[in-house]
Amino acid sequence: MRTLVKKLLKFFSRCILKKYQPDIIGITGSVGKTSVKDIAVKILSSKFRVVGNPEGHNNQFGLPLAIIGCTTPSRSFWGWCKVWGKALKLIFKRDKNYPEVLVLEMLASRSGDLEKLTNIAPCKIGVVTSLTDGYLDYFKTLKKLSQELRSMVSHLDKNNYAILNRDEEDIFAMSKKTDADVITFGFHPEAEVRASDLLEKFGDNGEKEGLYFKISYAGSVVPMYLAGAKKRKADVYPSLAAIAIALTMGLHLVEISEVLKS
Repeated sequence: MRTLVKKLLKFFSRCILKKYQPDIIGITGSVGKTSVKDIAVKILSSKFRVVGNPEGHNNQFGLPLAIIGCTTPSRSFWGWCKVWGKALKLIFKRDKNYPEVLVLEMLASRSGDLEKLTNIAPCKIGVVTSLTDGYLDYFKTLKKLSQELRSMVSHLDKNNYAILNRDEEDIFAMSKKTDADVITFGFHPEAEVRASDLLEKFGDNGEKEGLYFKISYAGSVVPMYLAGAKKRKADVYPSLAAIAIALTMGLHLVEISEVLKS
């Protein structure tokens, strides 16, 4: 039964994507996936109808459900009836409010996961956030995990975009494994979307309230402010990846800066 449900979810979600043809942004990596997704959705919502997958809906069951626009019904028979009903309605009728952009966090928990997920939802933009040994789980070694994460960019074609962390050499090396245009982010001097000049903002009570920093891209430099950021560099990386996504989608640095202020 589980296999049948998985096949049905894949079939319906691919039919929906073929009909509506949204731009799909796939995000993977050891850490930072959810933060990048949330910030990217916030920024892109200023220009597009955009939806990100709910928390935990990042595997072969959850991803198709997010494409259909449902959360998991677990073991509820009527819940699954609603899922199939909504999927069929999307396929046989046109929903004018269906998202123009889907921002999908994709989980790599076993070898081959990303190939299966990108087969369900081929991406226009593929993002790899980080590669750390703190989340190896099934893969055991960084080399095996790196080979899996590489699938996010290797499935892209020349009309697509790969967004890679320039500060991590193993991720930057993936630029040689894709036909897509590569856009890098980080603090590295060669990063295309580059952060610099970090300053912490403190409140009257001495609590850290956020971070100021500068973003450089294509000759332009714009100041940015992240309210609530606490960890200096660690908090900036998700925003850098999300900014790179937004730039690729046609937004300008000044527009992005205004959204991030909130």
